Amino acid sequence: MKKSLIVSLLLCTGLFVGHRAFAVDQGAPYVTAGMTNLADDDLMNANSNFEKAVSIEPAYDPADFLLAATRVLALSQTPAGSNFLTGLGVQAAGRNYYDWTAHPGTNSEGKPEFPHGYNSGAAIAFYTNTLMTAISASLTNLANITDPGFQLYLPGTVSLGTKGSDADDVTVDYGDVQVLRAMLTAAEFVGYSLRANNANVDLSWIETNIQSKTLTIQSLLSQFPGLGSKQYTAAFSQSEQAGTNAIELYFGAASFILNERSVTNALFNLSSNDVPAEIEFQSELTNILLALSTPTQLNSNHVGSTLYLAPYFDGNVSLRSLVPKFSGDSYVPDSVPDYTFGGILPDLPSYETELLLTQKFPNYAGIYIGDGNLTDNQLSSSGGGFAVYVATNGQLTVVGFDNGDGNPGGYTTDGTAFGVFVQATLNKGNWHNSTPAFNAYGNIDKQGDFNGEIDYSNGVSVYLYANFASPLGPFQDSAGYYTGSYSGSSSGSLYAIAAADGEFFFTTGQSGPGGNGGGGSAFYNSDNNFETVEADGTDVYGVLNTNSASVQGTNYYTDPGTFVDSYYSTDTVNPHNVTGIFTNYLSTAHGVFTLSPSSKVPFPVPPAITNDLPPFLTVGLGGTTTFKLGVSGTPPLSYQWYLNSNAIPGATSNTLVVSNNLWTTTGQYYISATVTNVL
Repeated sequence: MKKSLIVSLLLCTGLFVGHRAFAVDQGAPYVTAGMTNLADDDLMNANSNFEKAVSIEPAYDPADFLLAATRVLALSQTPAGSNFLTGLGVQAAGRNYYDWTAHPGTNSEGKPEFPHGYNSGAAIAFYTNTLMTAISASLTNLANITDPGFQLYLPGTVSLGTKGSDADDVTVDYGDVQVLRAMLTAAEFVGYSLRANNANVDLSWIETNIQSKTLTIQSLLSQFPGLGSKQYTAAFSQSEQAGTNAIELYFGAASFILNERSVTNALFNLSSNDVPAEIEFQSELTNILLALSTPTQLNSNHVGSTLYLAPYFDGNVSLRSLVPKFSGDSYVPDSVPDYTFGGILPDLPSYETELLLTQKFPNYAGIYIGDGNLTDNQLSSSGGGFAVYVATNGQLTVVGFDNGDGNPGGYTTDGTAFGVFVQATLNKGNWHNSTPAFNAYGNIDKQGDFNGEIDYSNGVSVYLYANFASPLGPFQDSAGYYTGSYSGSSSGSLYAIAAADGEFFFTTGQSGPGGNGGGGSAFYNSDNNFETVEADGTDVYGVLNTNSASVQGTNYYTDPGTFVDSYYSTDTVNPHNVTGIFTNYLSTAHGVFTLSPSSKVPFPVPPAITNDLPPFLTVGLGGTTTFKLGVSGTPPLSYQWYLNSNAIPGATSNTLVVSNNLWTTTGQYYISATVTNVL
């Protein structure tokens, strides 16, 4: 059966090679032998026979195509390919292309791993030297096929895939040849790009840190300071040329497939349903070609979509110099070195870049507030309040309280409220901390929703639900995480979170249900009878609940004889400290406390125009005029100038220079500008 198919294949080869004539008594015998090798899953001898056919008869199209196809596939069985695989730790036995059973080295858990100290530079060297040499030779073979009528029938039994594959019969035509040329040229583009930029890293180090769950963007950039830096300047122009050639070859292939193809079982096919998407894709490729030499707007409806690739391919831009700062896997706000990315994205608004980075690499830093959402695991929930402060380094602090059920002998020993104080390190949105007293865990999603649970050792569970709190408010400069102490009739550590709107969350160092050592907390907001917050932030009055010599949480009542309550007052609330006194209603407990900020939230200040544009200005035709805005606010600030309400491309700084190319006739023109930042 197989022999008859081989004979049929040879006949078809002679029939469908197109209009080019060839001498069957020169290269054809070797092509015949090579096809037989492929049918027998003998890739190396097939490649050798096709190479002999081309050397004898360079104008033999079937041999050129088959040699181009098998040359790259056979690399794994060449000495260079074998050495590369050995360096990767791949077993020597079982390296059969059609029946591959060789496995890489494994760790103690049986999972694949790189050899110790294996550097990506070894793989890059193999790609940019051995593989690209083979690609270049294959491109030469395919370029020899110039007849648009070329066709080569390949039955599914002639295997260029894995052994036993049930492939369909195909007829390779001129369009397929051009697609393969485009793909291989794109592979050259990748190779030149790898030469141009430093991509050398210790892969075994990365693998070890992945397994230990300690790999972050920050640690990667710190471990390999040269990653992404310029390496070979000449390779930038080579990669540009390869990319240009790949796109142009693709255009030619697509044109042939859409307009000239006559076969229905080709290697690469394009259905009528794919045509609209194909047209759009080619339009995008056309814009990329234009952007190589001139700033090109990719989307006319979107300001900031201009692309200009010349600064990169000229070798003027180091990719590493464009990388912002990261804390773990979280983007550090306002740390992009150049919001035009070296001129590659010349009019991209900085606020869009900030928004994208903070969404893709959230740092979660800020304050989250849950008001009345602390619940226990009983049938009826108890009220409470809490806040979460997340620092830019991922340190998370939960401060708050639970009201308890009010019934002695209930789920706490005395039925009173208890404080909540938990600290943990946020890792990719998740947090966890366990002590003998509790097991706490939860997460923050990218939308700013905080969830958590604290399971205490006495069986009490507290559930936490909160949302990111707006950073704006009269206490913006004071917002953050505070630590301190109280002393007097009782003493201990004190912790607080101050939100920008004046809400304060306090707890002591002995937090937890009464059956687990007691503790106390108080929550202050504008609804509390004991609190007054002045707009200028100078006075705060509230409560620090006490009971005799211990500090515990109680309900907010002042009726003497029913509840023992207390209050405190402070003279100042500022970015430096909070001081005050505490006492209870019967004056049986009293003392002082001091709190100082431990970590602050970097709140941005919205932009404000300090030097506005003139209301009217007369400019002569052909003259040059400069408009300049004076603006204050937290950087990065993003500017966009408009002419008659239409955005001016590239006008994204605080200064606009207007020359005669902006207006060419007399009349009235309306100039305006917008300024934004990330809030």
